[in-house]
Amino acid sequence: MEVLRTTGPRAVSGAKAILLTIGLVIGLRAPLPAHAEMLCQANLEAAPVELEAHTLDGDEISLKTLRGQPVLIDVWATWCSACRTNLIAANDLAATNQAPDLAVIGLSVDHDREDARAWLEEALPGRALRGWQANPSKTFAALDIRALPAAVLLDAGGRVLARHEGSDAAELEAFLAHARQCGQKSG
Repeated sequence: MEVLRTTGPRAVSGAKAILLTIGLVIGLRAPLPAHAEMLCQANLEAAPVELEAHTLDGDEISLKTLRGQPVLIDVWATWCSACRTNLIAANDLAATNQAPDLAVIGLSVDHDREDARAWLEEALPGRALRGWQANPSKTFAALDIRALPAAVLLDAGGRVLARHEGSDAAELEAFLAHARQCGQKSG
């Protein structure tokens, strides 16, 4: 950074703007700090996520049907080899019942529902999470994700609490710990 400072304050500002733009374009996001308080209610002014999908059996469904409970959506595709690890971790969270109030969805963005169903049955025999399939562009826009694997945690009102993109194991574990906390029964 010393090299940038020698060219004057205007160059430093320009360099920061360029780096910020590059980060936004490639989808860099700040990881969830391990020490951060993990809130389970999003900003009440935030709009709830609206997304229609299909179950892997072909029935139409909407995220609106899950309002009243936190929701973890793990977005995957059959062509995404890194998605398998994240999907297995989300399924394990659903299977352990450590977060009984948490709805866990494995949302495929494959165009062919039958391919998605076959891949999910092979990858997760006896799966615990709900299998959904939705239009890729609508899913990426509704959940504000840019890359796979990706996961989004919604509060009980359907508002985004946290996002995780990529396959970093430590970041995924922090994200799943947040989801686990929000899905535990209170009282």
